[in-house]
Amino acid sequence: MKKSFKKFLAVFLSAVLLLSVFSVGAYATEEEKSGKCGTNLTWTLNDGLLLISGTGDMTSFLLTSAPWSEYAEEIESLVIDEGVTSIGNFAFKDCVNLEKVKIGKGVEMVSGSAFSGCASVKEIKLPDTVTLIGNNAFKGCTELEFVHIPSSVTTIGSNILEGTNAYICSESIECYAKTYAEENGLVFQTCKVTFNAIIEYVGYVLKQLLMFIASLFLGA
Repeated sequence: MKKSFKKFLAVFLSAVLLLSVFSVGAYATEEEKSGKCGTNLTWTLNDGLLLISGTGDMTSFLLTSAPWSEYAEEIESLVIDEGVTSIGNFAFKDCVNLEKVKIGKGVEMVSGSAFSGCASVKEIKLPDTVTLIGNNAFKGCTELEFVHIPSSVTTIGSNILEGTNAYICSESIECYAKTYAEENGLVFQTCKVTFNAIIEYVGYVLKQLLMFIASLFLGA
């Protein structure tokens, strides 16, 4: 009887030990889904949400893959906190299940190919602190419907919407985004019709009319 009990106890303790090892291993794996992505930036991935927080520029991933790239298919939503000032090259490339993107005020630059291949994202809204969008930024985002580009943007690279059917929108009709759309055969729309937008549009039409009248007189 004693031998049977000792045998049972040994088996039970072994099972408990194995379970504790597996639990620690699983915890360690979960803990590994975080790290640094800039001098003062950190990232965490939890339950499909990738959170970038801290202050300053994100690393440019030209020579190395982003640290979350091995979990790319797990990423379903992205939040970039205020304080982050740039999005690095190829940062979220081929995050094919990424659907929701929230970019906090403070980001000034969206680097080349930052969101290329994000096939599930439907809309990108850039804050009015952004001034530059790099080449191929949203290339291959096949489900993308529109990109909101604020009037603060003064530089836009080539082929940012290649392989998409997306349009560009902005609150302002006198902005570089509209010029870029016209020069590249893209559709431009105002993001929302407000009283200020109507006043601006009327002013724009009057300005164009006055320029046309002036050209007639000068031509004469």
